[in-house]
Amino acid sequence: MSLLTIFNRLLCFLPLVLTGCINKAIPVTTEIGLVTQSAGYPSVVRNNRSYILARESRIYATDVLDTDEKSMLQVRMIDNTLITLAKDSHVVIHRYLQKADTVKIEATLTKGAIRATRKHDIDNNIEILFSTPIATIRSFSHDFWASFGDRTLDVIMIKGTEMEVSNRSGERQVTQPNYGIKVTAGSGPQEPVLWNDARISNALSSTQFESNQ
Repeated sequence: MSLLTIFNRLLCFLPLVLTGCINKAIPVTTEIGLVTQSAGYPSVVRNNRSYILARESRIYATDVLDTDEKSMLQVRMIDNTLITLAKDSHVVIHRYLQKADTVKIEATLTKGAIRATRKHDIDNNIEILFSTPIATIRSFSHDFWASFGDRTLDVIMIKGTEMEVSNRSGERQVTQPNYGIKVTAGSGPQEPVLWNDARISNALSSTQFESNQ
């Protein structure tokens, strides 16, 4: 094989190598978060084995997080994003990617409710993707809440300026706080609507720990 042929083949692989360096996925053996609060006996499935989670438990990429009707869980990711699972929730963490000052979290919510928050003074640009069986949430906001059950998805942006919900039937975007989107199975996301204080309070209460926990 000539040196020219070898050089040409290396050029073909160069874009792939560069792409891997720029968009670096955290290896599954690397810690991406830490449990900061727990109630009851939340669990994680890792390497086909189930473990009970408690405060200070480590979280890794590809972990499957689960809470039953008596347990809750809060995880602080290494970029300081807080993800809280309400009771009877199931979340699969697919990927955690870092690129300079940008973070991207990809996960699936198969049931229950979650809340994702981060502080305004954090410099990182954070994109959070939560897939559900009927739609995908893409958020750049500082605070959003989502619930999936009975073939219905409800999402609200509490703080921030950008969040979108999409599926094969359409896409809707929220650009103002306290606006929410509903999706029912078999249809596209509905027009964003302003949630009243009572509805917001009721939703967020599902992801709030009791003071004695």
